[in-house]
Amino acid sequence: MKTASRQARRPRTRPRANASAAVGRVLQTAASRLAEAANGELSVKSLHELRIACRRAEAALRLCQDAADCRAVDWLKRRLTTLRGACNEARDDDVLCKWVKHQGNSSTKSLCRAIRDHRAEVQPRIAELARRLTKKRRFERRSRRVVKQLRVCELKGQMARSFGQRLFDDVSRFVKSLPVNRDDSSALHRLRIIGKRLRYACELVTEICPDVALAELNEHLHLLQDRLGAVHDQIVGADRLRQRLPHRLARAARPLVRKAQETATRLQRKFWRWWQTYPLERMLADTTAEVVTLMSKNS
Repeated sequence: MKTASRQARRPRTRPRANASAAVGRVLQTAASRLAEAANGELSVKSLHELRIACRRAEAALRLCQDAADCRAVDWLKRRLTTLRGACNEARDDDVLCKWVKHQGNSSTKSLCRAIRDHRAEVQPRIAELARRLTKKRRFERRSRRVVKQLRVCELKGQMARSFGQRLFDDVSRFVKSLPVNRDDSSALHRLRIIGKRLRYACELVTEICPDVALAELNEHLHLLQDRLGAVHDQIVGADRLRQRLPHRLARAARPLVRKAQETATRLQRKFWRWWQTYPLERMLADTTAEVVTLMSKNS
């Protein structure tokens, strides 16, 4: 039986892009961001663009895991994940420094200086990882190999089913990550990460097959990511202020640590109030139906 949301869906249209071309564009964007990171300093904006490009490339490669069954996929995924981990460190420093500035603490300048110093230590590591990926066009050569194998899969008419199976796996992981204990911050963090991966996978699938209706799920995943991201920023900020600053600044940071912890608790409670209105069961049912529809398509 169809739900109301599926009955109200607009008529299906023909796909506007083939998978190999769409994945190729995602990997090319990542290659451009890597070249920029290897050649210069990363501003807050360019760091954000690099992280997004890495996440989208990782999502594309996960979808390609079966269709392009080659070592190139694993090689690219591993190195992008390592690079993104370093980028996350720098990003957390940027967010924390901005938050500390707005607290009006008497030690704000000293605290921000220490945070920026750590950010400056991470920057060369990001540049070096980017240089390793771009050296001798390693990233681009393996990307071309992946796209070439995707074209073969398209010619065999296997692409839609392959992508559908991988998307279904992402949906299953999201369901399994749903938290039981409201006080388990680590479980909420896992939910945010897995939800983010699912969102990027959905974005690519709908670019390739715009008649697969995943817009509502994407919108809610984006809201979930924003809310849990705010909680995560406060938790990470409290941890860094408590453990990673020089000992001489520990006392000055204590009031901000308490404030960050209290803010995280408040935002977490706010998230659960929102979560109670989250139309999870219906959206997951609709998404499963859309994945089945995708898997029945011919590439």
